[in-house]
Amino acid sequence: MANTKKIENRKLSLGDDFAPDVVRVNGLTISIDGNGNVKLQNGSVTVDITDDNTSVFGGNVVAYTDGSVQLKPPAQEQINDPNVIQSSVDKRAVQIGAVLGQDCDLPESLERLKGWLIYNITDDGVRQLLEPKESAPEGLVNWKIADNHVEETLKKQGHIGARLWTEEDGAAIFNNVVKGGHNDKARLGVSASDPDGRYWEGTEHRYGPGYAMVCFPDGGNRFWRRKDYSARVRGVQDVTELELPLSFII
Repeated sequence: MANTKKIENRKLSLGDDFAPDVVRVNGLTISIDGNGNVKLQNGSVTVDITDDNTSVFGGNVVAYTDGSVQLKPPAQEQINDPNVIQSSVDKRAVQIGAVLGQDCDLPESLERLKGWLIYNITDDGVRQLLEPKESAPEGLVNWKIADNHVEETLKKQGHIGARLWTEEDGAAIFNNVVKGGHNDKARLGVSASDPDGRYWEGTEHRYGPGYAMVCFPDGGNRFWRRKDYSARVRGVQDVTELELPLSFII
């Protein structure tokens, strides 16, 4: 019989006077400012404890307390510092399947993201977005047109981090959007037998520069195809601005 590894709880003390820092462990991000304020994030839920007030973003809240519980509406967008913007988008805006600007309002600084859908949240809490069908090229295009759409059109619109999706992006889109029941918003072609159900990846064949990868979101199948082959294109991007504290206070 194989030995069972025993996991014991451990305590790690950083001291009462520990300077501001960010600690990541087991998928949990802990941010401290050195003044008794702390933020806990696990990728989908954020707990912000500031000046003895607790704010929860995402997930459900269960309170066991001898004190009172107050529900407050989202505050207006606040600019606390030239480099720090507190977004007025509500908690729905940071969940997988949310369409920015449709499921919530966006602050003016993020208007460029209107219509983009959150298809994944990284372990560090970064939201990954899928381009809306309306802004993508219509019909089937070759790889060069697909690449130009991302590198020229989207980036000129302010989507500096836009890219053709990778294998990892395609897997997340399949699992979180198609299987997750959000394709009514994404409107991806998901029939492998339908010519419309294939999409270009940014993956190029290292031994054959004339080839790139095509992905089928119906099941995550991928195939090498010549770049003059025809497929659809939808850009993706990572957006760190949506990691900022949200004004949804409980």
